[in-house]
Amino acid sequence: MNKIIQLIPAVGWRAVYANSEDRNLTWTSDLVAWGLVEEPDGDRHLEAYDTDWQGLVDSIDPKSSLVMIAGPSASQDDQKGALKAFWRIRDEIKKDTRESAVAGK
Repeated sequence: MNKIIQLIPAVGWRAVYANSEDRNLTWTSDLVAWGLVEEPDGDRHLEAYDTDWQGLVDSIDPKSSLVMIAGPSASQDDQKGALKAFWRIRDEIKKDTRESAVAGK
């Protein structure tokens, strides 16, 4: 089981999310904290914590619809650029998946 070694406030930081199916559906969530986490083998890494729809604090799952972690100095243009990259990559993955399925027939 992972162990949280230290938590520090993440004032001004936010997570930017996007729905991979609807380019108009994006949202942000203020980060609550950064956590230094130790794994059972002794390796350590940093995790970002925000709140879910129920208001419970949890670490951000990198496999979620997370687009970027935006710092206090991040602009709207930074966010728009990250969203464009997110959707471009999603489109390429979908295209590759379709081409693989066709080639497999």
